[in-house]
This record gives sequence, structure tokens and C-alpha cells, in this order.
Amino acid sequence: MSATAILDRMENAPRLVRRRLLRATRALAAAQISHAVVGGNAIALWVASIDEAAVRNTRDVDIMIERTDLPRVQAALTAAGLDIFLEGSGAKARDAVHILFSGERVRPDAEPNPPLGTATSFDGVPVLSLASLLTMKLSAWHPKDQMHLTDLIEVGLLCEQDFARLPAALRERASTLETDPRAKVFPNRLSDPTALHGALLPCSLGPIRQLPSRPRRAQGDWTSPCAVGCASGSVGRRTEPGRLRPRDREKAGLSSLPR
Repeated sequence: MSATAILDRMENAPRLVRRRLLRATRALAAAQISHAVVGGNAIALWVASIDEAAVRNTRDVDIMIERTDLPRVQAALTAAGLDIFLEGSGAKARDAVHILFSGERVRPDAEPNPPLGTATSFDGVPVLSLASLLTMKLSAWHPKDQMHLTDLIEVGLLCEQDFARLPAALRERASTLETDPRAKVFPNRLSDPTALHGALLPCSLGPIRQLPSRPRRAQGDWTSPCAVGCASGSVGRRTEPGRLRPRDREKAGLSSLPR
């Protein structure tokens, strides 16, 4: 196989996942079935709203529904040419449309899945809220869940308040998160489950704790993780908003803040 053909397959892979996601959500919306996108695609949608270069592709389509709606979901997806578990003939397990149930535990020691009412619409696609995704990712705690959380932190979508309101067991788990050392925005390990060593800033527009002095990133000029609205629902700002390029300020919704 030529290099061009391999590159074409690389480009097409995330497109196929996105197509499957849209087919599923549109079918459920047309049937008026409550649902929300969760998992890696939910994380990718949130991250893309801040920095498309930070998006991590995923091969899974995860959708949460109410268990009582399962027969209607099966009918809607079948009518759309999809199957809950595998899509199309000869499909692989990784091509599945995964279904999760709101309010249920994926395992006995996990937190219950959040209610569907916490979803936010992205151009008509319901996506679980950041606070709910944080709880789900900390409960699942697979390596990919840890990567997804660091992605949200490093683009400024999670802040200190989001972790402070978690149950103690999940705060302890969050304290072991490692961030990308190349970003030089956070310590390499968050070891204090309560204060998180100041790596995460408060969301409010009041006094903001300064980050410890450290080298800046080689590319970009991010000085604080709280770029815009984070999971707590309030709006944050950077320690030095004037350091952002104009296009980055506009993209993050900071153009109205003083420089």
C-alpha cells in the first residue's frame, strides 16, 4: 500500500466515526428520544470549542439514554441502518455504537451515570456537561479517561472548583493525574487532592492565584488553564490576558476582557 493510500485511510478514519455519530444522534432526535453523547467524542467536542489542534480522535461512538427507551432506540437506529453494537455487515467491535444508561453504574464501585438533563447542545447534538463528564471519567479511570481529563485541563475547561466539589474518593484519584510536561502550564503531577498545588485556577473573575514561575511553552502563550467557561459554569480568565494573540482572545471569548 502506498504512503498516499495510508494517509488517506488515516484521514478517513475519524470522518467515519463522525458520520456514525451524526447518523445515530439524528436518528434519535428524529424519534424524539432523549440522549447525550458521552465518552471520547464528547470530550473532543468540548476541546474543539477551545482549540481544534488539541482534539484527540476516538474510534468509539458512546451515547447515553434512559433504559426505558431502549426498545425505541433499537428501532430508531435500525431504521437508520445502524445497530446498537455493530454497524453494518462485517463490522468490527471497534465500530460499535455503544449505549450507556443514565443513572446506572457501569460497575459496583463506580459513581452512577449522570442524568441526561445535564447535556449541552452543540449545534443540535446533545453532549454531556463538563461536570458530568469529569465524574464519569474519574469513575471509569482507564488510561484513555485520564488522557481525556488532561486534555480538558490543558485547554482550560476544568478548574479548581470543579475538582473541589467531587467526592473525596474521586478527588484522591484526580490527584494522580499527570499533565503534559511540554505544556509547562501545570506541575507534572497533581499531588494534593484538595488544592491541587495551585495547578488549577479558580473560575471567578475575582482574585486569581498566580501560577508558580516556570518556563513558557515553546509555541503559544498560555499562562493560565482557565480560558473560558469551565465545568463549574462560571467564566474564567487568564492570569495575563494581554499576552494572548488577538485571534486567540476572540476564539476563547476573551475579547471583551481588559488587556
